[in-house]
Amino acid sequence: MPNYRRFYLAHHPVFVTIVTNKRQKLFVDDARVNLLLEAMRHIKKKHAYLHYGHVIMPDHIHWMFECLENNNFSKVVSAVKREVTWRMKEHVGVGRQTFADKNYFMPTFPLWQKRFFDHVIRDECDFARHLDYIHFNPVKHEIVKCVADYPHSSFSEWTKRGVYTRDWGTVEPEIIKKLDYE
Repeated sequence: MPNYRRFYLAHHPVFVTIVTNKRQKLFVDDARVNLLLEAMRHIKKKHAYLHYGHVIMPDHIHWMFECLENNNFSKVVSAVKREVTWRMKEHVGVGRQTFADKNYFMPTFPLWQKRFFDHVIRDECDFARHLDYIHFNPVKHEIVKCVADYPHSSFSEWTKRGVYTRDWGTVEPEIIKKLDYE
């Protein structure tokens, strides 16, 4: 088994890519996306972090955050993956209203690939580049033509802050063309 090394730096955001097992399309509707977001909020109470940005794609997640208590972002990612798995199992359990009752794709377990990709953010330019990458992802994957049309990302929050205009992201920004975290 390979020996992966992760760098845990204090006061540095981290960009992570988390992929579903066998690229199953788990997050194709509001119910499952909300399940994931609720899990993230729940874990934030246990492992304090600053949430900077995210995009929830059908088969993967790009997420940028910064740990506040300790620098071990792997614990946060593992906790979120575990929490989503538990919540998903509750929804597909016997005697409960299931995703199958609504004609949803039934997930197969395990839900997640074992590993995840991480990148420690180096500076403000690196932060901006990765935030652009996160928000442009639905256009890159041809799910929407305009970033603002994709509901499952933090784009609208950053638009409210004045970082983006509503029409941003119809064309891939030069700053992210060489990035590929799929």
